[in-house]
Amino acid sequence: MSPSGDLVGERPMGARPLAGHALPPPPSPGARLRQVRHESELGCWETVWRRPPPSLRRFVAGYLGYDESGRSFRVRRELPSDLITLVVGFELSVRVLRGERAEDGGEPEGGLRQQIFVTGAQDRYRCTETAPVSSGILVRFTPVGARVLLGLPMHLMANQAVGGAELLDAPLLERLAELAGKAGWEERFAALDALLTRRLTAGPDKLAPSPTERAWRQMRRSAGQVAVRDLAAATGYSHKHLIDRFRDEIGLAPKTLSQVMRFRSAVRLIDTGTRLTDIAHSCGYTDQSHLSREFARYAGRSPSAFSRSWLPDGGGLRAD
Repeated sequence: MSPSGDLVGERPMGARPLAGHALPPPPSPGARLRQVRHESELGCWETVWRRPPPSLRRFVAGYLGYDESGRSFRVRRELPSDLITLVVGFELSVRVLRGERAEDGGEPEGGLRQQIFVTGAQDRYRCTETAPVSSGILVRFTPVGARVLLGLPMHLMANQAVGGAELLDAPLLERLAELAGKAGWEERFAALDALLTRRLTAGPDKLAPSPTERAWRQMRRSAGQVAVRDLAAATGYSHKHLIDRFRDEIGLAPKTLSQVMRFRSAVRLIDTGTRLTDIAHSCGYTDQSHLSREFARYAGRSPSAFSRSWLPDGGGLRAD
């Protein structure tokens, strides 16, 4: 269950996910959605991605619907991300494992096995186990979107997966639970548009971007290659205050975020057949060895092993 939606109008950090489904490439401008189906000895799955309306794009990176059955694997590794994911399962089919590695995972983390839950910004991979038949929707929020639309404290959400009943208000949970009964993906996405727009209009009339949000967007546009000292200069903050503001408003420190963004940029290039030395250079790593260390750190795999485990058509990263 996992994607990583890119922000419209900004350079993508890597159109790949966090949570059981890799994000398909975004639809071309003007397209309503992108739908990808896969059927092979690996199993059958469908992923459907759509952008929110322009009025929500500062707050929501995208929606991803998933529907799968008959898989030959059970555990995925969810990659680090700076976005916040709301998982709305249509059945009780996902659990977040305790350990980062699949072999660690006998027990769900904190007893977490709920149809609706939220994962905060992540600077490490985590494993999820899904039932052979699984379906639902992922909503990928920007940090400001998670604060404004869900009321989440980012400094408490970093590297956490928390059940919806502990975080979200009852009316929101009721509306989310109704998504499974909608006629199809477009009707579900339209219901999300309406729900999130109502929550946005019920909030403050004007919500100007904070210096931290602007710095985060600059970091995203550079795929993590802007220097932290330049971000501090642009915001007028001291280095220490910038770190404090990032941890409070986004959940992770700016240096950590830049490393995650560079890694996801490298993930995007792995699929293209680009030489590893060229990927390392393009993504700001000192050399190929540096790139390999970051893959081991953030995916638990070497780049070549990662490529072999990366499933086609939005299937995600196999852990078993």
